[in-house]
Amino acid sequence: MHTLLTKSLVVLVVALASARGEDNLKTERFDRDPGWDSHNNWTLDRKPVKVTQDFGFSQTNHARGKSAGEVGGGIVRSSRTAFYLKPLGRVMTLDEPLSATGQFVVTESDGLSSLFFGFCNSETIGGAYQRNWLTMSLNGESNGCEVYAGYISNLGNGDGKRVTGVGPKGGRDFNRIPDGTVYTYDLRYDPKANEGNGQIIFTLGGDGPYTAKDVVVNVHPELRKGMRLDSFGFCNGGKAEPGSTLGVFVDDMTVNGESLTFDEDPNWKGENNRVTYEDSFKRGAHDFGFQPDSKFAGGKKGEMGGVLFSDNGGYYGDKIGRLTLDDRLVASGKMALTERGSEAGFYLGWFNSKERGYPPKNLIGVFAEGPNSTGSMFRPIYASSDPKLADTLKRATVIDPFGKTYEWRIEYDPKAADGKGELKVSLGGETAVLTLTPEARKQNAQFDRFGLAVYEGGGQWSKVFFDDLEYTVGSK
Repeated sequence: MHTLLTKSLVVLVVALASARGEDNLKTERFDRDPGWDSHNNWTLDRKPVKVTQDFGFSQTNHARGKSAGEVGGGIVRSSRTAFYLKPLGRVMTLDEPLSATGQFVVTESDGLSSLFFGFCNSETIGGAYQRNWLTMSLNGESNGCEVYAGYISNLGNGDGKRVTGVGPKGGRDFNRIPDGTVYTYDLRYDPKANEGNGQIIFTLGGDGPYTAKDVVVNVHPELRKGMRLDSFGFCNGGKAEPGSTLGVFVDDMTVNGESLTFDEDPNWKGENNRVTYEDSFKRGAHDFGFQPDSKFAGGKKGEMGGVLFSDNGGYYGDKIGRLTLDDRLVASGKMALTERGSEAGFYLGWFNSKERGYPPKNLIGVFAEGPNSTGSMFRPIYASSDPKLADTLKRATVIDPFGKTYEWRIEYDPKAADGKGELKVSLGGETAVLTLTPEARKQNAQFDRFGLAVYEGGGQWSKVFFDDLEYTVGSK
Protein backbone atom coordinates (compact mmCIF):
# COMPACT_ATOMS: atom_id res chain seq x y z
CA MET A 1 0.00 0.00 0.00
CA HIS A 2 2.83 2.39 0.94
CA THR A 3 4.70 1.57 -2.29
CA LEU A 4 1.56 2.14 -4.39
CA LEU A 5 0.93 5.51 -2.71
CA THR A 6 4.53 6.58 -3.27
CA LYS A 7 4.35 5.66 -6.96
CA SER A 8 1.06 7.56 -7.29
CA LEU A 9 2.61 10.69 -5.77
CA VAL A 10 5.59 10.45 -8.11
CA VAL A 11 3.26 10.17 -11.12
CA LEU A 12 1.26 13.18 -9.88
CA VAL A 13 4.38 15.32 -9.40
CA VAL A 14 5.69 14.39 -12.84
CA ALA A 15 2.30 15.17 -14.40
CA LEU A 16 2.15 18.57 -12.69
CA ALA A 17 5.71 19.40 -13.74
CA SER A 18 4.89 18.39 -17.29
CA ALA A 19 1.79 20.58 -17.26
CA ARG A 20 3.91 23.51 -16.13
CA GLY A 21 6.50 22.81 -18.79
CA GLU A 22 9.22 22.89 -16.14
CA ASP A 23 10.37 19.30 -16.74
CA ASN A 24 12.33 20.77 -19.67
CA LEU A 25 14.31 23.21 -17.54
CA LYS A 26 18.05 23.38 -18.13
CA THR A 27 20.56 24.82 -15.64
CA GLU A 28 23.70 26.76 -16.53
CA ARG A 29 26.14 28.02 -13.85
CA PHE A 30 28.96 29.11 -16.22
CA ASP A 31 31.62 27.45 -14.10
CA ARG A 32 33.06 26.40 -17.46
CA ASP A 33 32.61 27.47 -21.07
CA PRO A 34 29.13 26.17 -22.03
CA GLY A 35 29.94 26.24 -25.73
CA TRP A 36 26.89 28.31 -26.65
CA ASP A 37 26.24 29.42 -30.19
CA SER A 38 27.18 33.00 -31.09
CA HIS A 39 27.06 35.47 -33.94
CA ASN A 40 28.87 38.82 -34.13
CA ASN A 41 29.31 38.99 -30.36
CA TRP A 42 33.06 39.70 -30.51
CA THR A 43 34.06 42.54 -32.84
CA LEU A 44 37.78 42.64 -33.54
CA ASP A 45 37.82 45.67 -35.87
CA ARG A 46 39.04 48.32 -33.43
CA LYS A 47 41.52 50.42 -35.40
CA PRO A 48 42.92 53.10 -33.05
CA VAL A 49 42.06 56.74 -33.73
CA LYS A 50 44.41 59.58 -32.82
CA VAL A 51 42.79 62.01 -30.39
CA THR A 52 44.15 65.43 -29.44
CA GLN A 53 42.57 67.30 -26.54
CA ASP A 54 43.69 70.93 -26.35
CA PHE A 55 41.59 73.06 -24.02
CA GLY A 56 42.00 75.05 -20.81
CA PHE A 57 43.26 78.60 -20.23
CA SER A 58 44.76 80.57 -23.13
CA GLN A 59 45.83 84.17 -23.76
CA THR A 60 43.50 84.46 -26.76
CA ASN A 61 40.37 86.52 -27.31
CA HIS A 62 38.14 84.43 -29.60
CA ALA A 63 35.06 85.06 -27.40
CA ARG A 64 35.82 88.81 -27.63
CA GLY A 65 35.80 89.53 -23.94
CA LYS A 66 36.86 92.83 -22.43
CA SER A 67 40.51 91.77 -22.48
CA ALA A 68 42.72 88.92 -23.69
CA GLY A 69 42.49 85.67 -21.76
CA GLU A 70 39.72 83.06 -21.87
CA VAL A 71 39.04 79.37 -21.28
CA GLY A 72 38.23 76.70 -23.82
CA GLY A 73 39.82 75.26 -26.94
CA GLY A 74 39.53 72.07 -28.95
CA ILE A 75 37.52 69.34 -27.18
CA VAL A 76 37.07 65.85 -28.67
CA ARG A 77 34.40 63.31 -27.75
CA SER A 78 36.20 60.15 -26.67
CA SER A 79 36.08 57.08 -24.43
CA ARG A 80 38.71 58.76 -22.23
CA THR A 81 37.29 61.50 -19.99
CA ALA A 82 38.82 64.96 -20.39
CA PHE A 83 37.82 67.97 -18.28
CA TYR A 84 38.78 71.45 -17.09
CA LEU A 85 36.97 72.48 -13.90
CA LYS A 86 36.72 75.31 -11.40
CA PRO A 87 36.19 73.99 -7.82
CA LEU A 88 33.18 75.61 -6.13
CA GLY A 89 34.78 75.36 -2.71
CA ARG A 90 32.02 73.19 -1.28
CA VAL A 91 29.45 70.60 -2.30
CA MET A 92 26.17 72.15 -3.45
CA THR A 93 22.78 70.50 -3.94
CA LEU A 94 19.60 71.35 -5.82
CA ASP A 95 18.16 72.74 -2.59
CA GLU A 96 19.99 76.01 -3.25
CA PRO A 97 20.03 78.44 -6.20
CA LEU A 98 22.71 78.23 -8.90
CA SER A 99 23.61 80.68 -11.66
CA ALA A 100 26.16 81.12 -14.44
CA THR A 101 26.45 83.72 -17.21
CA GLY A 102 29.04 84.63 -19.83
CA GLN A 103 29.74 84.80 -23.53
CA PHE A 104 31.09 82.16 -25.86
CA VAL A 105 31.96 81.39 -29.45
CA VAL A 106 32.11 78.18 -31.45
CA THR A 107 35.20 78.28 -33.66
CA GLU A 108 35.05 74.75 -35.06
CA SER A 109 32.39 72.05 -35.26
CA ASP A 110 31.67 68.86 -37.16
CA GLY A 111 29.68 65.69 -36.82
CA LEU A 112 30.25 63.46 -33.77
CA SER A 113 31.47 66.35 -31.59
CA SER A 114 30.01 67.30 -28.22
CA LEU A 115 30.77 68.76 -24.80
CA PHE A 116 29.21 69.51 -21.43
CA PHE A 117 29.59 72.94 -19.83
CA GLY A 118 28.15 73.83 -16.44
CA PHE A 119 27.89 72.63 -12.84
CA CYS A 120 29.08 69.09 -12.14
CA ASN A 121 30.56 66.68 -9.61
CA SER A 122 34.29 66.04 -10.01
CA GLU A 123 33.94 62.65 -8.28
CA THR A 124 31.40 61.24 -10.75
CA ILE A 125 32.46 62.95 -13.97
CA GLY A 126 32.99 60.83 -17.06
CA GLY A 127 32.77 57.05 -17.09
CA ALA A 128 30.10 55.13 -18.98
CA TYR A 129 27.76 58.11 -18.95
CA GLN A 130 27.57 61.52 -17.34
CA ARG A 131 26.08 62.03 -13.88
CA ASN A 132 25.43 65.04 -11.64
CA TRP A 133 25.27 67.84 -14.20
CA LEU A 134 23.34 71.11 -14.51
CA THR A 135 24.50 72.00 -17.97
CA MET A 136 24.55 73.76 -21.28
CA SER A 137 25.58 71.08 -23.77
CA LEU A 138 26.81 71.64 -27.31
CA ASN A 139 26.45 69.03 -30.06
CA GLY A 140 28.38 69.83 -33.21
CA GLU A 141 27.41 69.25 -36.82
CA SER A 142 29.10 70.31 -40.04
CA ASN A 143 26.87 73.39 -40.24
CA GLY A 144 27.03 74.53 -36.62
CA CYS A 145 26.00 73.49 -33.10
CA GLU A 146 22.83 72.47 -31.34
CA VAL A 147 22.50 74.07 -27.90
CA TYR A 148 20.87 72.00 -25.17
CA ALA A 149 20.06 72.94 -21.56
CA GLY A 150 19.15 70.45 -18.85
CA TYR A 151 20.30 68.25 -16.00
CA ILE A 152 21.56 64.72 -15.36
CA SER A 153 20.86 63.09 -12.01
CA ASN A 154 23.15 61.06 -9.79
CA LEU A 155 21.72 57.92 -11.45
CA GLY A 156 22.59 59.12 -14.95
CA ASN A 157 19.08 60.00 -16.11
CA GLY A 158 17.60 63.46 -16.52
CA ASP A 159 15.83 65.86 -18.82
CA GLY A 160 16.39 68.95 -20.92
CA LYS A 161 15.46 70.92 -24.04
CA ARG A 162 17.12 71.89 -27.28
CA VAL A 163 17.43 75.63 -26.92
CA THR A 164 17.88 76.23 -30.64
CA GLY A 165 14.64 74.41 -31.39
CA VAL A 166 13.55 72.55 -34.50
CA GLY A 167 14.52 73.78 -37.93
CA PRO A 168 12.20 74.53 -40.86
CA LYS A 169 11.96 70.92 -42.05
CA GLY A 170 10.99 69.47 -38.66
CA GLY A 171 12.13 66.08 -37.44
CA ARG A 172 15.84 66.09 -36.61
CA ASP A 173 16.53 69.17 -38.72
CA PHE A 174 17.40 71.37 -35.73
CA ASN A 175 18.43 74.98 -35.94
CA ARG A 176 22.13 75.41 -35.27
CA ILE A 177 24.20 78.36 -34.19
CA PRO A 178 26.90 79.21 -36.77
CA ASP A 179 30.63 79.09 -36.16
CA GLY A 180 32.36 82.37 -35.32
CA THR A 181 29.35 84.24 -33.88
CA VAL A 182 29.58 85.42 -30.26
CA TYR A 183 26.66 84.31 -28.10
CA THR A 184 25.76 84.86 -24.47
CA TYR A 185 24.36 82.32 -22.04
CA ASP A 186 22.39 82.71 -18.81
CA LEU A 187 21.89 79.47 -16.86
CA ARG A 188 19.82 79.80 -13.68
CA TYR A 189 18.39 77.26 -11.27
CA ASP A 190 15.58 78.10 -8.83
CA PRO A 191 15.00 75.40 -6.17
CA LYS A 192 11.60 76.84 -5.16
CA ALA A 193 10.04 76.99 -8.64
CA ASN A 194 8.01 74.16 -10.22
CA GLU A 195 5.97 73.70 -7.02
CA GLY A 196 9.14 73.38 -4.98
CA ASN A 197 10.70 70.70 -7.19
CA GLY A 198 13.20 73.01 -8.89
CA GLN A 199 13.42 74.62 -12.31
CA ILE A 200 16.14 75.53 -14.81
CA ILE A 201 15.72 78.72 -16.84
CA PHE A 202 18.12 79.22 -19.76
CA THR A 203 18.57 82.14 -22.13
CA LEU A 204 20.74 82.10 -25.26
CA GLY A 205 21.50 85.63 -26.43
CA GLY A 206 23.77 87.38 -28.92
CA ASP A 207 23.70 88.73 -32.44
CA GLY A 208 23.34 85.46 -34.31
CA PRO A 209 20.20 83.60 -35.40
CA TYR A 210 18.25 81.17 -33.23
CA THR A 211 18.58 82.89 -29.87
CA ALA A 212 16.06 81.91 -27.18
CA LYS A 213 14.77 83.55 -24.01
CA ASP A 214 13.73 81.81 -20.79
CA VAL A 215 13.73 78.19 -21.91
CA VAL A 216 12.27 76.27 -18.96
CA VAL A 217 13.26 72.77 -17.81
CA ASN A 218 11.37 71.43 -14.79
CA VAL A 219 13.31 69.09 -12.52
CA HIS A 220 11.67 65.81 -11.56
CA PRO A 221 11.44 65.44 -7.76
CA GLU A 222 12.85 61.90 -7.76
CA LEU A 223 15.77 62.80 -10.01
CA ARG A 224 16.60 65.83 -7.89
CA LYS A 225 17.44 63.62 -4.91
CA GLY A 226 21.09 62.79 -4.42
CA MET A 227 22.52 65.32 -6.89
CA ARG A 228 25.80 66.79 -5.63
CA LEU A 229 27.76 69.53 -7.42
CA ASP A 230 31.27 70.68 -6.49
CA SER A 231 32.70 72.13 -9.72
CA PHE A 232 31.97 74.23 -12.81
CA GLY A 233 33.52 73.88 -16.24
CA PHE A 234 34.06 71.74 -19.34
CA CYS A 235 33.98 68.00 -20.02
CA ASN A 236 34.09 66.13 -23.32
CA GLY A 237 31.16 63.98 -24.44
CA GLY A 238 30.59 60.73 -22.54
CA LYS A 239 32.33 57.44 -23.26
CA ALA A 240 31.91 57.01 -27.00
CA GLU A 241 33.67 56.39 -30.29
CA PRO A 242 36.17 59.20 -30.94
CA GLY A 243 34.59 62.08 -32.81
CA SER A 244 35.58 65.41 -34.29
CA THR A 245 36.96 68.49 -32.55
CA LEU A 246 34.53 71.02 -31.12
CA GLY A 247 36.24 74.38 -30.71
CA VAL A 248 34.64 76.55 -27.99
CA PHE A 249 35.93 79.55 -26.05
CA VAL A 250 34.21 81.28 -23.09
CA ASP A 251 34.95 84.61 -21.36
CA ASP A 252 33.61 87.18 -18.90
CA MET A 253 31.80 84.66 -16.72
CA THR A 254 29.96 84.90 -13.47
CA VAL A 255 29.47 81.69 -11.46
CA ASN A 256 27.14 82.00 -8.48
CA GLY A 257 27.84 85.73 -8.45
CA GLU A 258 31.65 85.45 -8.70
CA SER A 259 33.15 87.43 -11.62
CA LEU A 260 35.72 85.62 -13.81
CA THR A 261 37.53 87.69 -16.48
CA PHE A 262 40.53 85.37 -17.09
CA ASP A 263 43.09 88.14 -17.23
CA GLU A 264 45.37 85.57 -15.60
CA ASP A 265 45.51 81.76 -15.55
CA PRO A 266 42.76 80.68 -13.10
CA ASN A 267 44.57 77.38 -12.43
CA TRP A 268 41.43 75.27 -12.72
CA LYS A 269 41.71 71.51 -12.32
CA GLY A 270 42.40 69.72 -15.60
CA GLU A 271 42.68 66.08 -16.64
CA ASN A 272 43.53 64.85 -20.17
CA ASN A 273 42.81 68.36 -21.46
CA ARG A 274 46.25 68.91 -23.05
CA VAL A 275 47.18 65.49 -24.42
CA THR A 276 47.36 63.32 -27.55
CA TYR A 277 46.59 59.59 -27.41
CA GLU A 278 45.12 56.69 -29.41
CA ASP A 279 41.53 55.59 -28.71
CA SER A 280 40.33 52.19 -29.98
CA PHE A 281 36.77 52.39 -28.61
CA LYS A 282 34.38 51.83 -31.53
CA ARG A 283 30.60 52.07 -31.72
CA GLY A 284 29.08 48.70 -32.52
CA ALA A 285 32.16 46.78 -31.35
CA HIS A 286 30.39 44.12 -29.26
CA ASP A 287 32.28 42.25 -26.59
CA PHE A 288 29.93 39.75 -24.91
CA GLY A 289 29.68 36.02 -24.31
CA PHE A 290 31.20 33.63 -21.78
CA GLN A 291 33.24 35.50 -19.14
CA PRO A 292 35.43 33.02 -17.22
CA ASP A 293 36.89 35.49 -14.72
CA SER A 294 34.12 37.98 -13.93
CA LYS A 295 31.60 37.59 -11.10
CA PHE A 296 29.33 40.65 -11.17
CA ALA A 297 26.06 38.71 -11.13
CA GLY A 298 26.57 35.42 -9.36
CA GLY A 299 29.29 35.91 -6.78
CA LYS A 300 31.57 33.19 -8.21
CA LYS A 301 33.87 33.43 -11.21
CA GLY A 302 32.18 32.53 -14.48
CA GLU A 303 29.12 34.16 -16.07
CA MET A 304 27.85 35.42 -19.40
CA GLY A 305 27.59 38.99 -20.62
CA GLY A 306 29.75 41.95 -21.50
CA VAL A 307 29.27 44.96 -23.79
CA LEU A 308 26.32 45.04 -26.24
CA PHE A 309 25.80 48.03 -28.50
CA SER A 310 22.33 48.88 -29.77
CA ASP A 311 23.16 48.24 -33.42
CA ASN A 312 25.23 45.85 -35.54
CA GLY A 313 23.12 42.82 -34.59
CA GLY A 314 24.50 39.80 -32.80
CA TYR A 315 23.65 37.18 -30.16
CA TYR A 316 25.00 34.63 -27.67
CA GLY A 317 22.63 31.77 -26.94
CA ASP A 318 22.15 28.12 -26.13
CA LYS A 319 20.71 25.82 -28.78
CA ILE A 320 17.39 24.81 -27.24
CA GLY A 321 15.73 22.82 -30.01
CA ARG A 322 12.39 24.17 -31.21
CA LEU A 323 9.87 26.17 -29.16
CA THR A 324 6.86 28.29 -30.14
CA LEU A 325 4.26 30.55 -28.55
CA ASP A 326 2.23 27.41 -27.85
CA ASP A 327 4.85 26.26 -25.31
CA ARG A 328 5.01 27.25 -21.68
CA LEU A 329 8.35 29.04 -21.13
CA VAL A 330 10.12 29.72 -17.84
CA ALA A 331 13.52 31.23 -17.07
CA SER A 332 15.24 32.66 -14.00
CA GLY A 333 18.66 33.74 -12.78
CA LYS A 334 20.79 36.59 -11.52
CA MET A 335 21.76 39.82 -13.27
CA ALA A 336 23.93 42.91 -12.79
CA LEU A 337 23.95 45.97 -15.08
CA THR A 338 27.28 47.75 -14.55
CA GLU A 339 27.19 50.40 -17.31
CA ARG A 340 24.55 51.98 -19.52
CA GLY A 341 25.04 54.45 -22.35
CA SER A 342 22.39 56.76 -23.77
CA GLU A 343 19.22 54.91 -24.88
CA ALA A 344 21.01 51.56 -24.77
CA GLY A 345 19.18 48.24 -24.77
CA PHE A 346 19.38 44.45 -25.14
CA TYR A 347 17.11 41.37 -25.26
CA LEU A 348 17.12 38.40 -22.87
CA GLY A 349 15.01 35.36 -23.64
CA TRP A 350 14.07 32.98 -26.44
CA PHE A 351 14.73 34.04 -30.03
CA ASN A 352 15.33 32.74 -33.53
CA SER A 353 18.96 32.72 -34.65
CA LYS A 354 18.00 33.23 -38.30
CA GLU A 355 15.03 35.64 -37.95
CA ARG A 356 15.85 38.72 -35.85
CA GLY A 357 16.39 42.36 -36.86
CA TYR A 358 14.57 45.59 -36.05
CA PRO A 359 11.69 45.80 -35.39
CA PRO A 360 12.24 42.42 -33.74
CA LYS A 361 10.55 39.17 -34.71
CA ASN A 362 10.50 35.64 -33.28
CA LEU A 363 11.34 36.80 -29.78
CA ILE A 364 9.87 36.51 -26.28
CA GLY A 365 11.36 37.53 -22.95
CA VAL A 366 12.82 40.80 -21.66
CA PHE A 367 13.63 44.07 -23.38
CA ALA A 368 16.00 46.09 -21.16
CA GLU A 369 15.82 49.65 -22.48
CA GLY A 370 14.40 53.06 -21.67
CA PRO A 371 14.77 56.80 -22.25
CA ASN A 372 17.41 58.86 -20.45
CA SER A 373 14.71 60.33 -18.22
CA THR A 374 14.18 56.92 -16.56
CA GLY A 375 17.07 54.64 -17.46
CA SER A 376 16.85 51.02 -18.62
CA MET A 377 13.67 49.18 -17.64
CA PHE A 378 13.12 45.41 -17.32
CA ARG A 379 10.21 45.20 -19.75
CA PRO A 380 8.34 42.16 -21.10
CA ILE A 381 8.44 41.85 -24.89
CA TYR A 382 7.14 39.46 -27.51
CA ALA A 383 7.49 39.46 -31.28
CA SER A 384 5.85 37.07 -33.71
CA SER A 385 7.07 36.22 -37.19
CA ASP A 386 5.50 39.52 -38.31
CA PRO A 387 7.63 42.37 -36.84
CA LYS A 388 4.67 44.76 -37.09
CA LEU A 389 2.95 42.79 -34.33
CA ALA A 390 5.76 43.10 -31.74
CA ASP A 391 4.76 44.66 -28.42
CA THR A 392 6.35 45.71 -25.12
CA LEU A 393 5.33 47.73 -22.09
CA LYS A 394 6.30 51.39 -21.98
CA ARG A 395 6.96 51.32 -18.22
CA ALA A 396 8.41 48.67 -15.91
CA THR A 397 10.99 48.24 -13.16
CA VAL A 398 14.01 50.53 -13.60
CA ILE A 399 17.34 48.68 -13.44
CA ASP A 400 20.03 50.12 -11.19
CA PRO A 401 23.01 50.81 -13.54
CA PHE A 402 25.74 50.57 -10.92
CA GLY A 403 26.15 46.82 -10.58
CA LYS A 404 23.35 45.92 -8.17
CA THR A 405 22.69 42.16 -8.26
CA TYR A 406 19.09 41.19 -9.03
CA GLU A 407 17.18 37.93 -9.14
CA TRP A 408 14.87 37.83 -12.14
CA ARG A 409 12.23 35.54 -13.62
CA ILE A 410 10.43 35.19 -16.96
CA GLU A 411 7.22 33.19 -17.21
CA TYR A 412 5.09 32.77 -20.34
CA ASP A 413 1.78 30.88 -20.07
CA PRO A 414 0.13 30.22 -23.46
CA LYS A 415 -3.20 29.30 -21.77
CA ALA A 416 -3.53 32.45 -19.64
CA ALA A 417 -5.69 35.48 -20.52
CA ASP A 418 -8.43 33.29 -22.03
CA GLY A 419 -5.97 31.50 -24.27
CA LYS A 420 -4.33 34.63 -25.72
CA GLY A 421 -1.17 34.01 -23.72
CA GLU A 422 0.40 36.06 -20.92
CA LEU A 423 4.02 37.05 -20.30
CA LYS A 424 5.24 37.95 -16.80
CA VAL A 425 8.71 39.25 -16.01
CA SER A 426 9.98 39.96 -12.50
CA LEU A 427 13.03 41.85 -11.29
CA GLY A 428 13.90 42.24 -7.63
CA GLY A 429 10.37 41.25 -6.58
CA GLU A 430 8.55 43.67 -8.92
CA THR A 431 6.46 42.13 -11.74
CA ALA A 432 5.27 43.44 -15.10
CA VAL A 433 2.63 41.62 -17.19
CA LEU A 434 1.97 41.73 -20.93
CA THR A 435 -0.92 39.96 -22.71
CA LEU A 436 -0.44 38.81 -26.28
CA THR A 437 -2.85 39.83 -29.03
CA PRO A 438 -4.73 37.12 -30.95
CA GLU A 439 -3.17 38.39 -34.20
CA ALA A 440 0.37 37.98 -32.89
CA ARG A 441 -0.39 34.60 -31.38
CA LYS A 442 -1.62 33.25 -34.72
CA GLN A 443 1.69 34.04 -36.41
CA ASN A 444 4.13 31.17 -36.58
CA ALA A 445 6.79 32.48 -34.18
CA GLN A 446 9.58 29.95 -33.62
CA PHE A 447 12.54 30.01 -31.23
CA ASP A 448 15.76 28.01 -31.38
CA ARG A 449 18.05 29.86 -28.93
CA PHE A 450 17.94 31.15 -25.35
CA GLY A 451 20.31 33.91 -24.26
CA LEU A 452 21.36 37.49 -25.05
CA ALA A 453 20.57 39.28 -28.29
CA VAL A 454 21.42 42.76 -29.54
CA TYR A 455 18.72 45.42 -29.71
CA GLU A 456 19.19 46.97 -33.16
CA GLY A 457 17.06 50.09 -32.67
CA GLY A 458 19.93 52.54 -32.11
CA GLY A 459 21.61 54.02 -29.06
CA GLN A 460 24.81 53.40 -27.14
CA TRP A 461 25.84 50.33 -25.14
CA SER A 462 24.97 48.25 -22.12
CA LYS A 463 27.45 46.33 -20.00
CA VAL A 464 25.51 43.53 -18.31
CA PHE A 465 26.20 40.11 -16.75
CA PHE A 466 24.06 37.01 -15.99
CA ASP A 467 24.61 33.87 -13.92
CA ASP A 468 22.87 30.85 -12.33
CA LEU A 469 20.37 30.44 -15.17
CA GLU A 470 17.47 28.03 -15.49
CA TYR A 471 15.45 28.08 -18.69
CA THR A 472 13.03 26.02 -20.76
CA VAL A 473 14.46 24.03 -23.65
CA GLY A 474 12.63 22.15 -26.38
CA SER A 475 13.14 18.95 -28.29
CA LYS A 476 16.36 18.65 -30.21
